[in-house]
Amino acid sequence: NFLLIGAEALATLLGAILGPFFLFHCWLLCKNMTTVEFMEGRRDKAESADADSSAKADSSAKVDASSPYDFGVYENLRSVLGENPLLWLLPVGGPPGDGLSFPRNGPITPVRAAGREVRRPVVVRPW
Repeated sequence: NFLLIGAEALATLLGAILGPFFLFHCWLLCKNMTTVEFMEGRRDKAESADADSSAKADSSAKVDASSPYDFGVYENLRSVLGENPLLWLLPVGGPPGDGLSFPRNGPITPVRAAGREVRRPVVVRPW
């Protein structure tokens, strides 16, 4: 009886921790964003609000959740899980493409925060 209560408590704790984590990443998948892109968008938005003297504290709380790689929910799922929806829950196949280049939705525009230079990508060489 004691083990059953302990197992229920552990399952509840893990569900409370992993449930929101899973839902957040499902939302990111539907937006075709990575966690890093989401956090950079929050940081850039907060820095631009801090740099603007007329910005209120409320405006930094909102996050621009647009991604240049967002093609709609179904196309985003296809780009990650593969072309055939019948195989999405099976560990076969994979996403289309080479994994190095990705189609964009619209032109490439650099992100500039007020008073800050555009960050350049860091190139890590394996040798």
